[in-house]
Amino acid sequence: MNPEQQSPWQWTHDGPQLDFARAFARFRGVLESAWTSPEDGAAVAETFARCAEAMQEPLQAPEAAERIAQSFATYHEALRAATLTPEARRTVREALHEYVADLIKAWAAVAPDNLAAADLVAIAQSMSWIASVAVDIENA
Repeated sequence: MNPEQQSPWQWTHDGPQLDFARAFARFRGVLESAWTSPEDGAAVAETFARCAEAMQEPLQAPEAAERIAQSFATYHEALRAATLTPEARRTVREALHEYVADLIKAWAAVAPDNLAAADLVAIAQSMSWIASVAVDIENA
């Protein structure tokens, strides 16, 4: 995936979060190319998209917590069922290190006054997702 290409998991293409979004897109591109089969990658992406949708529900909604928990369980099942070679796992690990380096550069380049609370939420969510996926892949 071209890092400049829009992704459903990516939150912006302009503004103060652009460098963070590019770092996220690069990691996601590596992840998409790491799966042994396109079907495995599609299954993981689809179940993650459902998780993201569930997380957008107000927690006060009836059974929201249950739907969120179920969507994460389905995502983890898809991740465990997906096949990654040892080389692909190394590639994802290296991509994680590159992502961290990109984040350090992005934080150094952004003026604090240019980041709104919503920007920080988006950045934190992407960091959390990438860290979670990397841990899940290591443990799968």
